[in-house]
Amino acid sequence: MHQETIQNIPSAERINGKTNIFDVLNRLIPVLIGIFVLFNSFPHTTAIKEIALYLALLFVIVLVVAKKTEFTLKTPLTIPFLLFLAWSVVGIFFTSNRANTIHDIYAHYIKYLVVFFILVNFFCAGQRCRKLIWILALSAALFSIGGTIFFYGMEGHPFSDRVGFKEMSSNYLGFVTIPGLILMLGLIISGQGWPERILLLLSFSWTFLSTLLTQTRGAMIALVASVMIAAWGRWKVFLLAGFFLLGFLIFFPGRVQHNIFAPTELLADHRVSINRLSLEIIRDYPITGFGFGMQIYNNREMLLKYNERVPEKYRQTPERLSETPHNTYLDLAMRVGWVGFGLFLYIIAVFCKMAWQTAVRGKTEFTRKWGLLITACAVSYLIQAFFADATFGPQAIMFYVILALMTIVWRLNEEGSGHCVLPATGQGRDSRESDLPNPDGRR
Repeated sequence: MHQETIQNIPSAERINGKTNIFDVLNRLIPVLIGIFVLFNSFPHTTAIKEIALYLALLFVIVLVVAKKTEFTLKTPLTIPFLLFLAWSVVGIFFTSNRANTIHDIYAHYIKYLVVFFILVNFFCAGQRCRKLIWILALSAALFSIGGTIFFYGMEGHPFSDRVGFKEMSSNYLGFVTIPGLILMLGLIISGQGWPERILLLLSFSWTFLSTLLTQTRGAMIALVASVMIAAWGRWKVFLLAGFFLLGFLIFFPGRVQHNIFAPTELLADHRVSINRLSLEIIRDYPITGFGFGMQIYNNREMLLKYNERVPEKYRQTPERLSETPHNTYLDLAMRVGWVGFGLFLYIIAVFCKMAWQTAVRGKTEFTRKWGLLITACAVSYLIQAFFADATFGPQAIMFYVILALMTIVWRLNEEGSGHCVLPATGQGRDSRESDLPNPDGRR
């Protein structure tokens, strides 16, 4: 009897074995979600991204059920997120395509929230935050290098052509490259040695060039505005960006559509007609919208009906009838009504509050610097959103990654010590997760 009792007592090795399993899961989650973020913009990597994301989610669920993590949904953005979700669900009862609305609420909103909360919980430490920034910068650089080589080198397009791909048009490239550029600037400023800075400068150069080669109004405006914000109080950054812009104009004269900002071009732009059509639809669905699902844009009969209401001067021809608004704000107002649009602005307002508390009122140089740079990334998204539909695909994921980065920096600032509790143990930061309170990356 005594021997049986002794045998039933868990040994220290068994306990450590069980603990190590959960420890491995905690360490795998940042790796998996990091892979997802790294391949976000790359075409033909859907399987890799889906496997990485759903494995990370599965491991989170296991840890939560086993009570081996302090995973939390508590962030300043949680209530705005939930309110927007609740209103989108209300739209299910008013849409003509319930199946697609339910699908898109999950695929193009809840799924992105999963990415947001995993990032916030598993990258909330100085070094882990910096690793996430490196992942985003590396992703943008590799995407730019590979994309331009493929488009101009392998496919043989002249440099006068706007870089773009079947999987991702020119209008969407800036959503990926510009945040990458801004984060590269921050890494260049805090570089720990010349080899690292040279690598970053080369990556910055190529990514900057690929952004200009998109030749899109939204990307150009967003690039200038975000660099101005990122360089606030840093004249060297202004000079660096000006140097690259000047070099582009010298080496590629006459190869860019210089008239894209001309008043005649802006007034004659096809987007004016598209916006008028969108406003006509919103007039009939001002409160709930016509549903979160995007397949309703394929209803050509509906679009033609509303196109007839548009003044003849701005009316589109049936052959050139646009299926989407090419404007994120009008897109949201059409799908979730003005109430849902207001809730989206609530998300932006909370982000702005966090940006103020970090970039302006930050307790450390680390939080002030990265708070400002992440704000610049968000501005680049919000500006380009006037010129493209950015609530799905890599551009939407980038938006929620930017929100997650700001939330992480905000948490670091609230802790005041440069770190916050990691969900891996629930007892604070691993000793190997070093802090980065200084802009040069030293402890």
